Amino acid sequence: MDKIIILLDIVTFFATLAFGVFVIGKNHTRESFRAFFLTMLGMSGWAFCIASLIAGLGPTELLARGSFSFGILGMTAFSWFAVVFPSGARHERFWKIIIFILGTICFFIPFYPGWVSNVAVRDSAITSDFHPVLFPLLSLYDILILISSFIILAVRYVATRGVDRERLKQVFIGFTLFFVASITTNLVLPGVLNDSRWNNIGPAFALLLAPFMANAILKYRLLDIRWIVSKSIVLSALIGLVVWILMTVSYFLASIFSQQSAFLLGTLIVALTILPLSRAIEKWVSHIFERGSYNSSELMNKVFAIVRNEIDVNEIATSILKNLKAAFGAEAGAFIVFAPKSTHQIATVIQSFGPEMRNSIPQIALLLKRHPNQIIETAELEWNLTYGDEALRHPEDRKMLKGMKEARIDLIIPLVMKDALVGIIVLGERRFDRVLHQAEFDFVNLLRAGIAPGVENAAKFAEIQELNTKLRESDAIKSRFIDTISHQFRTPLSSIRWNIETLLDPSSRMNKEEQGMLGEIQTNSTFLIRTLTLFTDVIQFESNSVGLEQTKLETSEIESALSEYAALAKAKKIAFTATIEPAAIVGDKKYLLRALDEILRNALEYTSAEGQVKLRVVPVDGMVKLEVSDSGIGMSSVDAQKRAFTKFYRGKNAILEHPDGIGLGLYLVKLVIEKLGGSVSLESEIGKGTVVSMLLPRLKSEGPEVAVDNISKKKNRKAV
Repeated sequence: MDKIIILLDIVTFFATLAFGVFVIGKNHTRESFRAFFLTMLGMSGWAFCIASLIAGLGPTELLARGSFSFGILGMTAFSWFAVVFPSGARHERFWKIIIFILGTICFFIPFYPGWVSNVAVRDSAITSDFHPVLFPLLSLYDILILISSFIILAVRYVATRGVDRERLKQVFIGFTLFFVASITTNLVLPGVLNDSRWNNIGPAFALLLAPFMANAILKYRLLDIRWIVSKSIVLSALIGLVVWILMTVSYFLASIFSQQSAFLLGTLIVALTILPLSRAIEKWVSHIFERGSYNSSELMNKVFAIVRNEIDVNEIATSILKNLKAAFGAEAGAFIVFAPKSTHQIATVIQSFGPEMRNSIPQIALLLKRHPNQIIETAELEWNLTYGDEALRHPEDRKMLKGMKEARIDLIIPLVMKDALVGIIVLGERRFDRVLHQAEFDFVNLLRAGIAPGVENAAKFAEIQELNTKLRESDAIKSRFIDTISHQFRTPLSSIRWNIETLLDPSSRMNKEEQGMLGEIQTNSTFLIRTLTLFTDVIQFESNSVGLEQTKLETSEIESALSEYAALAKAKKIAFTATIEPAAIVGDKKYLLRALDEILRNALEYTSAEGQVKLRVVPVDGMVKLEVSDSGIGMSSVDAQKRAFTKFYRGKNAILEHPDGIGLGLYLVKLVIEKLGGSVSLESEIGKGTVVSMLLPRLKSEGPEVAVDNISKKKNRKAV
């Protein structure tokens, strides 16, 4: 039986020590990880001392003392673990102080000189004489620490909900198995069978506790076998190197120093080299097993440099995705960038995923809406849907989980700015450790916080570029439309008008009825030509496709263009007068006269017979004022001030007076005058008439040619 016990204890020693090293290697800064490591260290030390005692290796009394001290270390550390895992218990600080004080005292009690004596091993049974007072106290401490740990775990399990409860359940199951088995072999079987050898099996039951605790800590999932193998190789290589260093140093320095001095020197060398050696070995092994090993500082610098120096959103997405795939050992990846405050995809980069990935993007966005600003892991989501709190399970999540598995998605990282989703990074087919450990999780959160602003800025830039492209396309369509209208409509209408004018010649032999019909056709064709011209002019001004010539324009040139309006006024029996003072205007003659034409025609059209229309052109404070007043139907003051120059607006009385019209004349006037650097205003009173005033820049008398040339250059640059 002694061989079986020795074998069990040796396996326990290596297994528990390996579990402890594996877990502490994941994150040595967390209390629960450190507590687990000390628990496993205590269990492994206990097993080592028992196995050594039975095998007769080393001083029996020292090994007997060590077995008790290591056992107390394991029990005390587990009690610490029960208090801090998965988060601090109530009165955590108080319990930790009590555990530390009692644990420290009890750990050193076995080394009290009179603690144990007459240690002997016969047929795997260990016999000894213990201190009559200290031994019962230490045994009581062991029992109390086991019972208190059991109670703490039970109370916390009942009070906890969700995933944390599942994690505690893992620990509770492992501890219960260990507790029941230990009580059975240390109290029940020795008493019933009168065989103390059962006590020596006690450490082996740590094998029941260790996997459950490690499983609960490391994202409460079964450990990845590749990770175990890689860490085992690292540990074995490190132990081998330490032994080799000690042996080599001792061999070469034994002739110079004493054996003890050579050993101490070798220990010093090991202490100085152990950390860089372990990092080098782990990096090498990780490269073989993971192919996803990375240095967090280097990765962060690379990714942030991409965001800082690149503006093209597709290039940013491709470069970041390449780095993250390499870092996290992912075969497949996707990077989706959304337009600001929209679900419109500005950029979509998909690498090595199947076609189902593109179809999954809307569902992924909905999943992130249900779980805002959370990193989603497929394994985590599956665990929550299976074991998590019922209230937190969404019916659509199960369907989404199936889609994620089909698309081979392992990890979804949302990029969020001010509660708005600006992008999604998806990784799939990870070759190693399909769940993030806490250190990785914290690092990814830091990484995405730095990526999101750069991605948002790039998305805004891409959106502006996209809008500019659409505007250019729209302008091109407008230009084609204008050309089509000009050619396909204006030319035939002009032809109709000219032919009618020919037919209406006084020498023609048409009767009055025929002439009246042709006159109506002429009037309507003229109206259509004017309306079409108005439409095209407005479109050209709105699309900035009009090139204005800023030249000198004498007011006398305006006077020479008034004969047509005088004839129209005479035909309607309207008194038309023009007062034009000498001055020079800076502007485009063609479009200035075009704006004046619209105002004068409006005044004549809405003024009845015996009315008046007046034009005044006078210099005013460095400007030239063109004022057209009439005694027509007028407009209400509200309409005149707020809506007169609005696109397609016509007053109610204007519609009643002349149903024909489209409400673009004054709108075009405003566009033209403002384009020429002036302003236009309107004053009107219903039933009394309207006054439209245009102010345009006046050309100074000194050096007009130079002034005009300078103005022309500035305006041309602005137009370009």
